[in-house]
Amino acid sequence: MLNLERVYKIKGDILFKFAKASKHFLRVPPAIAIDWDIYQKYKSSIRYVQVFEEEEKIYYTARVEDFKVFGFWLDRGHGRQVALPLEYWKKTNTEEVGR
Repeated sequence: MLNLERVYKIKGDILFKFAKASKHFLRVPPAIAIDWDIYQKYKSSIRYVQVFEEEEKIYYTARVEDFKVFGFWLDRGHGRQVALPLEYWKKTNTEEVGR
């Protein structure tokens, strides 16, 4: 069984993880999902979720508020997750979060 605490890291007010778009991003609808239990555990202590996409070397950053408003819940065989459509993620080549 995968220990999800090892997949995610807390960096100040950011929940962070590495992912590969070809393997981990949703295609329909285009979105990025994070584990529901991890989200529930940390949503009150973080302001951002950040995913480093390893294939294109791009950082995707989203506000936790956007997950609350525009996120949707799903389970496609990997446990419960909350997903946010790609249009709500900011793409950059650096991990700096525009505050």
